[in-house]
Amino acid sequence: MRDYMKPQDLNTEGCILLVTQILRDAAQDYLHTRRYLRRSPDDANALAHMKHVKSFYTSDYFKALSEGMVDGETVMRELDRQVR
Repeated sequence: MRDYMKPQDLNTEGCILLVTQILRDAAQDYLHTRRYLRRSPDDANALAHMKHVKSFYTSDYFKALSEGMVDGETVMRELDRQVR
């Protein structure tokens, strides 16, 4: 994937790529934070960050990005399985 977009890239394909990257980054952020919390379960900053990440998966924004085709709670359960 390129590190930049040109105005002509903002078509359907460009929007799909952008949404895909947002969802991929959110999953990586969730996994990274969950793994960190396994080692440091009392870290206040990590706990606050996990709360923020979880709020993304339960937000209307997530529903819009996923077009309602996937439930954020289901995604988080699957990501939790990957950490175990």
